[in-house]
Amino acid sequence: MVAQQHLKKATICVDSFHVIRNLNDSLDRIRVKIMRQFHSDSTEYYLLKQWKYLLFERKSDFHNRPQYNRKLKRYINKAQLLENILEIDPLLEKAYHLVELYFNFNNTFLAFEEKMDNLMSIISEYQQSNIPELKQFRRTLYNWRVEICHSFILIDYRTI
Repeated sequence: MVAQQHLKKATICVDSFHVIRNLNDSLDRIRVKIMRQFHSDSTEYYLLKQWKYLLFERKSDFHNRPQYNRKLKRYINKAQLLENILEIDPLLEKAYHLVELYFNFNNTFLAFEEKMDNLMSIISEYQQSNIPELKQFRRTLYNWRVEICHSFILIDYRTI
């Protein structure tokens, strides 16, 4: 690598935005694969198509005010919609919770060694999941594990 040749003391990091974007892309591929199993008039298809962004939004950002949904013919809030989406397929629910595991990791600040241990645990969970999209993403995490953990080093109370 050029950086290793010319910047011998440089710490190479991976931008967490791009890691999360790749992870979200994996979850979206799972969503689309499941959505294609349903007819376009079905409630399942509607939820997976029209409310897909709920899979990528943090629950803490949801408002609890229920709104009337014409397709579902009832008042429902975003948390309930997400619950309905996750109930469509156990694979989607499992994938969603594994993605949440990485988001929690990404939002926790620990010493480098602890961060590496946590990341290795997540990598193991993804491997054991038997979800092809997450197993593929696991390889990315494993190959870039050191650089991912470097991105959590604090300098002047900010991550790199």
